[in-house]
Amino acid sequence: MSGIAGLIRFDGRSVARRDLERAANALNQYGPDRVEIIAKDNCGLAHALMRMTPEDRFDRQPYQDAGGSIITADLRLDNRDDLLARTGISPLEAAEGPDSRLLLTAWQKLGDDIWPGIRGPFAVAIWDLRSRCVTLARDHLGLNVVTWHKGPGFFAFASMPNALFAFDDVPRELCEEKLADFLVLNHADHATTMYRNVFRVPPAHILRVKPDGSIVQRRYWCPTDIKN
Repeated sequence: MSGIAGLIRFDGRSVARRDLERAANALNQYGPDRVEIIAKDNCGLAHALMRMTPEDRFDRQPYQDAGGSIITADLRLDNRDDLLARTGISPLEAAEGPDSRLLLTAWQKLGDDIWPGIRGPFAVAIWDLRSRCVTLARDHLGLNVVTWHKGPGFFAFASMPNALFAFDDVPRELCEEKLADFLVLNHADHATTMYRNVFRVPPAHILRVKPDGSIVQRRYWCPTDIKN
């Protein structure tokens, strides 16, 4: 399990590397093999790598492509061959390419149509330079987690709340109603957490943060989509 985090500002301020350092340090327990940060203008992304697959040997996240878009992902692709076929990338070309780079290339070519066809656990964040939007996506069953908070002039996300709380201005307040629901009713709500105003991207959902700070969330898959 690798760790991801990010900070996006829509109040005219830039994001600096130091704004993500504490969050990156909090992620180290999830990814002890490599920790790195990229900060560009009003967006900063962090990644803590835990090597689990042969392709992870080549992983250098956050990864920025030639067009300036950046990905940070907790990801394992179980159908690399399918994505290679859909994107036209040769297996030889992808032999030393990590899953994160392949996914970003596929997303650049196919957009959000790519998510239903991915097999394997993932929590992904992609900063698109052209639209200046950030897209968060979570796998079909919610095996990998990404939490988020929107505050005045900023949006922050991280794999786990402890990294989210490392960002300045993210409040740490217990949600007593959620705790009561869990203890009494065992209430299964995949969008909220035990902390007030800290949310999760639900399984099989995409969340997009626009340059003005508005948020659009939609489901990309449900079990009824499975065909016999």
